[in-house]
Amino acid sequence: MRLYCSILFLCLIMGFAAHSQSRYHFHSLGMDQDLSSNFVWAIGQDKFGFIWIGTNNGLNRYDGHSIKQYFNNPKDSFSLPGNVVYWIFTDRDKDIWFACGRQGIVRYNYAKDRFEKLLPYEKIQPKNDRIAPVWRICEDLQGRIYINCGGKLFRYTKSSSLFEDLTPLFHGAIDNEGVAMVIPQTKDIIWVLTDGGLFHYDLQKNKIQQVPFDKDKLGYGLAAMHDGEFINSEEILISMGRPGFVIFNTRTRQFKPAPAPFNPAISKNFTETGGVLKDSKGRFWLANSFFGLVEYFPTNSTSYTLKKEPSYPYPYAEQEGKGMNVFEDRDGNVWYGTSQRGVVWFQPQQDFIKVYQRNYADAASLSGDGIFGFSSKGADQVFVGTSKGLSRLNKKTGEIYNYPYSVTSDGIFPASVKSFTQHNDSLFMATGFGLSILKLGTEKFTRIVAKDESNLQPYELFTNSLSKVFYTRPGELVLLNTYGTLGKYDLKT
Repeated sequence: MRLYCSILFLCLIMGFAAHSQSRYHFHSLGMDQDLSSNFVWAIGQDKFGFIWIGTNNGLNRYDGHSIKQYFNNPKDSFSLPGNVVYWIFTDRDKDIWFACGRQGIVRYNYAKDRFEKLLPYEKIQPKNDRIAPVWRICEDLQGRIYINCGGKLFRYTKSSSLFEDLTPLFHGAIDNEGVAMVIPQTKDIIWVLTDGGLFHYDLQKNKIQQVPFDKDKLGYGLAAMHDGEFINSEEILISMGRPGFVIFNTRTRQFKPAPAPFNPAISKNFTETGGVLKDSKGRFWLANSFFGLVEYFPTNSTSYTLKKEPSYPYPYAEQEGKGMNVFEDRDGNVWYGTSQRGVVWFQPQQDFIKVYQRNYADAASLSGDGIFGFSSKGADQVFVGTSKGLSRLNKKTGEIYNYPYSVTSDGIFPASVKSFTQHNDSLFMATGFGLSILKLGTEKFTRIVAKDESNLQPYELFTNSLSKVFYTRPGELVLLNTYGTLGKYDLKT
């Protein structure tokens, strides 16, 4: 097990990204792989792990190997109601829903492999002549489902089958405006993003108020808001059509523009951001019309476009068309839907490859290029045994600390560290100059050496040139020297 862990860590550590290498391995999924269309509106995952991809021409279910396509069949009332699927949503009960615009909303029946219409929604359609196309489906913290439509907002409670029309609460403010997204903040407060701006919905008072927004100054002529995620307990990142995105503070009710390169006041260009994702690790991903898939860092307001990655399949601006949406599956893969190139997906949880080596011009580089072993120190640090002694690597920051080393018999610092074992607060090291012991709490070293070897043959004495050390039982170490001889060391005596 120790050998496996050492080899695994060696593979990871010896590969952290040379500049010519990419941090991620990207996968593409398009019409060449049997996707029904390269224009991808939405991506979701069901309770069985299947990835569903809604496109401009059909719905696709991907099992990791092959794709099953679904289309509307006018002769089958349980087929997909329309061939354009704008949104895919899995609720807290693991039911999966599909928004099909003017063709309505359906829920997938796993047992019968068919799509079933939401009857309360269907009942209001003849009267409204389908003037409420379904664009998005969301959920509040109480599990109630919001059906976001063009000029309408409905709420459906599955447990009671209660279907409510919330549109009157807007007092005409969303007439002819699409409702894009509902973002819960607490069980009593949600925020509603629309083509006409942002609304605050107090669920306890059942009251909706529009938040003032200067669409000329901040929206460059448009107030359309597409998607959003909370950055922290107060701020929401809201994607928009021309300024890329804005940041809204729910406490002060103030908006601030996006930083460069999204802010048109700085870049002199409009960019549209579609989907926004805060993944399970707290990272933010944006689907942008010009920069493609972007990782955004709220702490310092910087961003990184994945088009800079050498292995990214579409490195040029707007090469994949618009960035439409971003989705994270339960394995941590990030899926990016585009308007012209289908889907790109990758695994950001895996550390990219980076090489740590000795740089004689940099004292903070690794102590030596001969790497013999590793030992963890907590969750974030690792000891590295090298031909020039002991180094300690911080896995989060990449910083390296090199301990002093000595090659004389009276020195205490380890040199040529070949093997490790830990017990309690002690790190035992087999070195080319005896056994070294580091007290982890005090960072103090001890070196244990055998008696003078000058007049003895290797087979006559256990030499100080050690290759392995094992903690076998309380108070006892087993040592292996470079001649293949085993010995014991009693820690007490």
